Amino acid sequence: MGLTCIVVDALSGPQVSWDGIRLIGRPPSELSADLSAYLERTGRDIEITTEGDIGSQQLGMNPRAQRAGDVLLTRLVFGRPNDWATTVFDCIPPEEWRMH
Repeated sequence: MGLTCIVVDALSGPQVSWDGIRLIGRPPSELSADLSAYLERTGRDIEITTEGDIGSQQLGMNPRAQRAGDVLLTRLVFGRPNDWATTVFDCIPPEEWRMH
């Protein structure tokens, strides 16, 4: 079946970008604005994640906020739907939702 989920930590990385957009370790509002503009510009659906962030089933990414002291920074969950997980949300292990 292969790999279905990767989580990239906001503090320890690695740094990940998508088409010039830095995805990790940013204020969530900045990533939401950049990702929204990118999705709109490329004709992809703009989706709201279960936590209220901008995400994309088409790109397989679900941004999340992670506490870093007194600030929130972005971490990213990448998911690849398959036979048992039909959405990116389904790919994410329950442990991830209990963190951060």
